Amino acid sequence: MSNRPRPQVGPPPRHDDLRALPDPQLLDVAVQCQVRKNRDTARELETYAEMRRRCEADYAVRRARGQQHFVITPLDETAIELAGALHVDEHKVKLDLHLRDKLVDWFPQMWDRCLSGRLDLGRARIFVDNAEWQTNNVLLSLGIIHEPLTMMQTDFAVYIGIVYSYLP
Repeated sequence: MSNRPRPQVGPPPRHDDLRALPDPQLLDVAVQCQVRKNRDTARELETYAEMRRRCEADYAVRRARGQQHFVITPLDETAIELAGALHVDEHKVKLDLHLRDKLVDWFPQMWDRCLSGRLDLGRARIFVDNAEWQTNNVLLSLGIIHEPLTMMQTDFAVYIGIVYSYLP
């Protein structure tokens, strides 16, 4: 590990200022930008979760009033609302919520690292997917289950399979 102090995360310098920076400071700026991006991405997933929590509360009120017909689930409602507002696919919203929930439930320290910007969600996703895969392999090999758990039957796993099938 480097003995250099951790860079402070503040506003990045203007583009013109970057040309004047020596290499170590330029690297510090790059690290600051990456930490900020990681932190903002994790915070975005927290907003997704809060939106879902509010949809769940609305859903509970509608059920209590007997308005259950033609009501979509809170997860679907959250995905539809966020996908429309953010111009992303509903599947992406659901996958991101799944990742956030797994990190919060299974690996809270890892989620804290994501929130602080010290870990990006791509690496966290790989970790969670591997944990799910290993769990299924152990349970299958011990004979505790006879078919993979549904956690492996996610849309993300299907996407990974499709991508790998197209790789040379």
